[in-house]
Amino acid sequence: MSRNFGANAAYWNIAVLASSLHSLMKQHILPEEFSSARPKTVRFMFDSIAGLLMTHARKVTLKVSGYFLNWMKQAQRRLRELRKKLCVQTV
Repeated sequence: MSRNFGANAAYWNIAVLASSLHSLMKQHILPEEFSSARPKTVRFMFDSIAGLLMTHARKVTLKVSGYFLNWMKQAQRRLRELRKKLCVQTV
């Protein structure tokens, strides 16, 4: 921490935002087995995903396991549903 009040306030706001985003992810995006997971557990889950980075015809592709791919598709669907719930259409 710094002696500068503004830097401390910014650090605090970032920490609160990160905590809020983590809580939102646990409630709406992550699978049920991660409903009580701490941020370190979720970070470890992403860090431990095995994948193969491939390049072909000037394209870079990341190949991952079927479980993770299915999980990502579910997360994407849940994010779209959450966006529909939170967004208000304006004319």
